[in-house]
Amino acid sequence: MIQSFRLTSTEVEQRMAEVAQKTGLSIDATLSNELKSHVFGDFLTHDSVCVKAKNVVEFMKVFPYLRVTLERVEWLKQESVDTKAHPRQLIVAKLDATRRWQLLLHSVFGILWQEIVVYLPSTYEFAIAFQPFTNTSFEVIESYKVQQFHKLIQTCVRSAWIEQGRDRGMIPPFNLDNSEFSALCQRFEEHPNYFTQQSHKWATTIIKFLLFKTEETSGEGNNQENNGNNDDEGDSDNDKDDELREVLEATLEEHGLELREDSIFCQEFLNHEICCNLEEVVAVMLVTNALFRYSHVAWSTLHDEVEDELKSLALDEGMDWIPAAKQLISSKHFRSRACESSQKRYHDLSDDEEFEKSRRRARRDEWEDDDDDENSSDEDQDCWC
Repeated sequence: MIQSFRLTSTEVEQRMAEVAQKTGLSIDATLSNELKSHVFGDFLTHDSVCVKAKNVVEFMKVFPYLRVTLERVEWLKQESVDTKAHPRQLIVAKLDATRRWQLLLHSVFGILWQEIVVYLPSTYEFAIAFQPFTNTSFEVIESYKVQQFHKLIQTCVRSAWIEQGRDRGMIPPFNLDNSEFSALCQRFEEHPNYFTQQSHKWATTIIKFLLFKTEETSGEGNNQENNGNNDDEGDSDNDKDDELREVLEATLEEHGLELREDSIFCQEFLNHEICCNLEEVVAVMLVTNALFRYSHVAWSTLHDEVEDELKSLALDEGMDWIPAAKQLISSKHFRSRACESSQKRYHDLSDDEEFEKSRRRARRDEWEDDDDDENSSDEDQDCWC
């Protein structure tokens, strides 16, 4: 599991004040406002670090968004002495060396680099942070960051694959640039805690998705070789789709739900157009069903907001999807909002009914006026006769 070292703003301010008191240095001047939450960590527990405060400050200048530890400060100092290079020049060389993937796995800098990728999820922030060291355009740096981020994901998936007792050489290849993974990669950026603290969960989700896609693809290949002569094998893909559909329907039924044919999310899941797990689909359907119980307007008004809250519980706080959905829809806050939307719907319908009544009255008056005109016209004709 990738470790998270984010600090709250209060913790950051406290540690900055303590460092300033011990060292007499203006730490704040070395940090950018956007990256303060990634600074310091546990280095204050090592008194020996504060004795060499200049090394600490130099480290923070080079890595202003990473945890500062005794090991890392000593590493940076030793590397600078060995190479006789300024720390910034050293980092440029290290950045160039990261093109060799082995360095990311077997060195102190490799661990640092993983934190860099994790804690600068925005490619724009990443480019801003490293542009002074590389003198490279933002576009090139952004592309490089995405490549490294994808390598981290692939490494976690490989580790989970091996932990499951599978042959390391049999993992299906996958391209994270494909559309079925776009929502997952975006989720990593929007919910960094999910990426860093729940790597086993999302790696398992990717593995299940890959296994299903691989079986489906191999089935298609066999069907093409048989040229459709074997009807049983020709229906293998349909059988696999039916199996997934049956599992989803059975799981929904366990929670008192039915598969909604109008659910785009369910259809994307069944068609393998999006990499997600079955529990998330059921959780979303629980929320959808709860909102529809109040009214269609409650769903159309609140479903985006409520689904964001569901994601926060599951991705940021680490809850399982279905328990998170049940907790959410049973809360007083959820019920009060849904009731409020339903009442608004009632008032809207009442207004519509009053409008319809007034429209009907107006039409009746028009008809009566027309009848009066016709009667008067008949009387005039009688007079002329």
